[in-house]
Amino acid sequence: TVKDLDVKFAGFSNPKLWKLERLLAGAPEALARAQKLPQEQQYRLIELLDPDTFTHYEFFLVKGEVQKKNWHEASEEEIYSAKAIRQAGIQPWPADRVFDQDYNLVQFTDAEYAFLQLCAQDPTVETFEYEEVEEPQAVKDIVAKMESPITKEEILRLLDLEFLFLQPSK
Repeated sequence: TVKDLDVKFAGFSNPKLWKLERLLAGAPEALARAQKLPQEQQYRLIELLDPDTFTHYEFFLVKGEVQKKNWHEASEEEIYSAKAIRQAGIQPWPADRVFDQDYNLVQFTDAEYAFLQLCAQDPTVETFEYEEVEEPQAVKDIVAKMESPITKEEILRLLDLEFLFLQPSK
């Protein structure tokens, strides 16, 4: 089991589908009861309530503690000193219109697209397109190379869409 391997469940590749609210929003009393269940039982309930959606799924495991930073609460200094990494699975890439994880079409602003083009791709993902691993750069260094700088709000949007990951500076 997962517990025997000393790893922890980190989440699903499609987390929006695993929200009880998606299935029980019209039944507030049932939603309130379901939210009191342990997390594993909530996931099982979602599977049972929507079996056609969950014919298969991907999940992530981590070893040790992983702290996810809330960049919406971070200062501009923290954001601009962090290293920027472009998500390797953006499809199609390079393009200013791509699909998000739910296969909705997303249109980048000119600044978002230019910024992502200057970001290093996630080095933990092997691809055939890139032979060399790029070193991630600080956001402020990428912005300095841009003709029209990206705004903090645009950076946060890329983070929310999971097209961009930030690695806090030490």
